[in-house]
Amino acid sequence: MDRGDTEQGGSRPVVVRVPVEPVEAAVEADAVDAAARAGDVVVRGPLFGVVAQGVGEAPRWRVVSPVTAGCPQQDRDSLNSRLWFRAKDGAQDRG
Repeated sequence: MDRGDTEQGGSRPVVVRVPVEPVEAAVEADAVDAAARAGDVVVRGPLFGVVAQGVGEAPRWRVVSPVTAGCPQQDRDSLNSRLWFRAKDGAQDRG
């Protein structure tokens, strides 16, 4: 990405689509202004993690793996690995 036309410490706005109606244009302008005023904020989609709730712990949940993954498959893999090693380490004999 060519950063030659951005100011020092600035950012380049990303336009997803051009607003068609005047109200859409006003909403888009307000969103751009709010993002500019917010400073160092990164817009990101949902995050995924693994949580557990034991018997008698309701309504509290315990975080098993950090809620930082960008897609659910990463946490499914993490949970699979965690359970596999728990089963392996907890086995009484090799059979």
